[in-house]
Amino acid sequence: MNTVGSTNTAIALFGSVARRDGDRLSDKDVLVINDDASTAKSLAHNLRCNGWSPVSYSWRRFEAAVRSKRLFIQHLRQDAKIVRDVDGRLKETLKDFRPRFEYLDDLRSAEEFLILPSAIPNCMRGLYWSLDVLAVGLRNFGILRLAHEGIYRFNLCSILNGLVSIGTIKSTDVGELIRLRDYKRMYRARRFHAKFTFRDVANVVNLVSDRIGIGTRAKKTSAEDIVHSALFPTKGSDWYEQARRLEAALFAVKPNRNDPELCSFRSEIEHAVESPADYGWTIKVNAARISDQLWDIAGSRPLENW
Repeated sequence: MNTVGSTNTAIALFGSVARRDGDRLSDKDVLVINDDASTAKSLAHNLRCNGWSPVSYSWRRFEAAVRSKRLFIQHLRQDAKIVRDVDGRLKETLKDFRPRFEYLDDLRSAEEFLILPSAIPNCMRGLYWSLDVLAVGLRNFGILRLAHEGIYRFNLCSILNGLVSIGTIKSTDVGELIRLRDYKRMYRARRFHAKFTFRDVANVVNLVSDRIGIGTRAKKTSAEDIVHSALFPTKGSDWYEQARRLEAALFAVKPNRNDPELCSFRSEIEHAVESPADYGWTIKVNAARISDQLWDIAGSRPLENW
């Protein structure tokens, strides 16, 4: 972090590395703000190469997030340890930030997203995909549900304990749900346990559905149905939900020798899953081509589960 370019660069640690409560599964999160795209890209690359998980903003985009009162800014306000801020701009911005008082619309979107992992692709990777999506969705829901009560928690353990305190989940659920962190890390590192079963995953998915009141039940979903879901997403799906559907479709379909482009996309998405900072960009760049490839495959042969 010694070579950081122009004086308008701000850098701050956040999350467990700033709170010093991380463990072997924790990311080393770092915020980088710089208006020069090449400097920001170079910084992010160097940080990733040294084991960090950078989140990059321009000042304009960061200040837009402040104006829209995003909870990520509250996360920074609580946890950030600033390591570079020459003119004090970041410190002053965080000091003056105040979050919103209600999150009902965001909560509805978070609940709708938690329907997604109930359609479990009928393959080993699909089991872990479902748990990864569940981990992301439950954490987001928990942050929003607690924020609606004026409680601001951002690591999974404290989020789950907060949900117990307001009666959303039971204290006996915490031990099962905290393991979602392990499953998420296993999925992203492609370490799949051969004895993991559909029933194991369904139990966790159904537990979350029951506690939050979503009303869906986990079901095995064929490659054909997974692809159909990716090609015909539900109305109102945001880019991230659609990205996860495309990801599931890529991993659910068994490729053959006539699908070299599918294999190439699969490889690109695998690397993006391992490096979440690159995930959005990779999906957005390739989304149309992935959809076209899935259309061609779906129209040319029966789809086999991977």
